[in-house]
Amino acid sequence: MTPVPNGDDAYRAEPSDEDGLDPREYFRKRGVKPVNRKALQLCSQVRDALSWILSSEFDDEVIQGLDVVQVLPAPSTAHLLVWVTPSLSAPVTNHNVLMQHLHAVMPRIRVLVAASIHRRKATELTFLVVAIHDGSQ
Repeated sequence: MTPVPNGDDAYRAEPSDEDGLDPREYFRKRGVKPVNRKALQLCSQVRDALSWILSSEFDDEVIQGLDVVQVLPAPSTAHLLVWVTPSLSAPVTNHNVLMQHLHAVMPRIRVLVAASIHRRKATELTFLVVAIHDGSQ
């Protein structure tokens, strides 16, 4: 007859590094930031406002020739990164010229964006001019 182990020792596995950890911490997804719905909503509103502002508020053809590609928090909604690209019908596609024209009207853009999204504090905007190629060239 084989001896019967007494107590819980027979069912216990070897000790490991995971023993004693909180399961909520152990199974938590790491490296994935939760999507901030309000931040994405603000970025969408700013993108829509900028598209309208750049195309209709300025008499500058260079500014009117810009398309808003994307707006992202950088790193929070107090500072937004705005990706713009010259449209196909833009009179100027030189990066330096585009940035000079954008910097000249930047204060007015901030005021118009703040007014259109009904925000008390005007969000800081940083523009990044990108060239988008559709592969047909």
